[in-house]
Amino acid sequence: MKMVLNDRKEIDERIYVYPTSAIKHKGKKINYADFLQENENQACLGALKNVGSKINFAQINSIIDTTPYLSDTHKLFLKTIMKERKAKIIDKTFRAEFFKAKHESCQFS
Repeated sequence: MKMVLNDRKEIDERIYVYPTSAIKHKGKKINYADFLQENENQACLGALKNVGSKINFAQINSIIDTTPYLSDTHKLFLKTIMKERKAKIIDKTFRAEFFKAKHESCQFS
C-alpha cells in the first residue's frame, strides 16, 4: 500500500484498471470509468449524479478512521482511492456531460 500511495501511476491503475466490475454490458465486464464516460443513458447518468452529490467525505473518513484493525497506512490508502475515484470517475463524467450539453446547445442548424 505504501508503494501505491507514493506512485501516481500505481494510484491511477487502482482507479482505471483495478478492480474490474462484476457488472457486464454486452457480455463483457465493464471498466467503470470507460462505461460511465461513454454512457449516453440519461437515467444512469441521473442516478450517478444523485449518488455523487450525496458523497460525504467527512462521514466516509470518520468511518474509515474508527474502523478497528486498520493500520494508518491502510486508512490513508482507502481515503486516497475513494477521493481519487470520485474525482477521476464521477466528477470527470459530470464535467464531460456538462461540456457536451453546453456544446450541443450552441450548435447552429
